[in-house]
Amino acid sequence: MFHALARCGADTLVGVSGASRSQPAWEQTYRALEHGHVKEQCNKSVMAKFLPEIQDFGKQFVDMQRQRHRADYVPVTAIVDRVMLLGNASGESRRGGRRAAARLALVLAGAVLLAAPQALLGQERTEPTGAERAAQRARAAMVERQLRARDIDDPRVLEVMSRVPRHRFVPERIRGSAYRDSALPIDDGQTISQPYIVALMTQALALRPGDRVLEVGTGSGYQAAVLAELAQEVFTIEIRPLLHAQSKERLRAPGYANVRAFAGDGYFGLEQHAPFDHIMITAAVDHVPAPLLEQLAPGGTMILPLGNPFSYQNLVLVTKTGSGSRGSDYTVDFILGVLFVPMTGQALDG
Repeated sequence: MFHALARCGADTLVGVSGASRSQPAWEQTYRALEHGHVKEQCNKSVMAKFLPEIQDFGKQFVDMQRQRHRADYVPVTAIVDRVMLLGNASGESRRGGRRAAARLALVLAGAVLLAAPQALLGQERTEPTGAERAAQRARAAMVERQLRARDIDDPRVLEVMSRVPRHRFVPERIRGSAYRDSALPIDDGQTISQPYIVALMTQALALRPGDRVLEVGTGSGYQAAVLAELAQEVFTIEIRPLLHAQSKERLRAPGYANVRAFAGDGYFGLEQHAPFDHIMITAAVDHVPAPLLEQLAPGGTMILPLGNPFSYQNLVLVTKTGSGSRGSDYTVDFILGVLFVPMTGQALDG
């Protein structure tokens, strides 16, 4: 039943042309499922529940396509086989009935829609330019020499770092240095972190597809782009108006629809969107900000450079063990000695 349904849905979905990129992901999936004759076995609430899994699977498929340099053709059998493996790994029973069947069809539809929109809409994929191929080689070298050769071993983090175009998040005048093993200056006296530090902080959070993440200090937008590839939602806040405007535009261009950018003092977080599964602070502060700890979900983690903002700091991972913001409600684990720019606003004024 599962295999027949998957193949039926796949054969139908590949020919769908009514999807619109202006529609939300769940609506695209819903319309595709209608064409796939499984509408009665699925509904919007089920889609919303499994959207993180859809997004994660879709991204995995995109990565496979890019790594193998395939054309627009959507290999239906490869998708079906991968979905079947996913279902088996999750322990789903073949006797799971309509709910399980809907789940399988949903993942399949979402994977096709989110992973290969060009094929569905009949759009041609353009060949990378010489500059883009050079950037791809530079990223590959960065991953091998700066990340994998050290202690970055999370395959998802390594894959994302090999794909996110760091050179698009630095000023044009220094794009040739984008993949160097160092931090680089950006506008307004700030910096974009060294690739290794970006990967290390990301790896330390151990992100899952359904996680909600708050980033304090958007800066160039590069770290937010990396987080967006691994989490369901990313909320990022930047205190400097120029950097906020620049990063918001950069994050809009690649299509990071799951990133929400805000202007303001990140010390106070975004209470209206709390709680967050993880929080990342990308500027130095000499204490763990109480408002941010309060907005962290119980059991959640916060990574930050903790110490003298005008000297060296310790990169630490804070794990919230209670429901409040008192000192006994969290633990702190040391990771590495670092040097970050100071966190401004209330962090320095308070």
